[in-house]
Amino acid sequence: MVEYTKRSGDELVIYRSVTPGENVMSAGSDVMMGELILRRCTVIREREVGLLAAIGVDRVEVLRRPRVAIVSTGNELVSPGKELGRGKIYDINTYTIAHAVRSMGAEPLIMGIVRDNIDEMRDAVNRALGISDLVLLSGGTSAGLADLTYRVLNEIGPPGIVIHGLKVKPGKPTVVAVSRDNKLVIGLPGYPSSALMIFNIVVKPILARMLCTGVDEVRIRAKLAIRLMARRVGEPFTQLA
Repeated sequence: MVEYTKRSGDELVIYRSVTPGENVMSAGSDVMMGELILRRCTVIREREVGLLAAIGVDRVEVLRRPRVAIVSTGNELVSPGKELGRGKIYDINTYTIAHAVRSMGAEPLIMGIVRDNIDEMRDAVNRALGISDLVLLSGGTSAGLADLTYRVLNEIGPPGIVIHGLKVKPGKPTVVAVSRDNKLVIGLPGYPSSALMIFNIVVKPILARMLCTGVDEVRIRAKLAIRLMARRVGEPFTQLA
């Protein structure tokens, strides 16, 4: 090593000797012949890129990021940054859901706000199906007069709607439909906390499967700040505290 040498005139002075094989890397000391480099569904990060470069590989096949179309519905919605009129609320779900999709490694496609009009909603769903692998709608999933999501989603089949309502709280009025070309459309509740909960327990595992990755479960032992009783003895419930 140069640290143990110096030049003295025309001579080289060496301070310590070396043992046989010292400072020489043997072939196969990093990767041996026949050794498995990367497994299927491995996320390519800086470590994996370095490993591939070390064996001279400059190109590998990867899965394309799923494209997820996001549509918010409701006459009351206004995009953040615009003036909030009487009886209006800001659109929260578009941005929270888009960020959740992006954080998983998928590509969110923001389709904008659709009014409570069945023709507008039908057009938005058809456009979303044409450019995405998965469609997420929020709002209009209940059974009220202005709740049109389930009507539109029943038209995209067969099979159309396969689930309407889950035994979970919040998030009960969730709708799941399948289009005629086998694309999944999920109608999330309009309330932001409900929409995020259904995203975490329903959409996230689906996206993880599409991305060929797993879902990291985080369990925290906590104590509720308020007393909470189920409707019936033994009835399961979910509550955000």
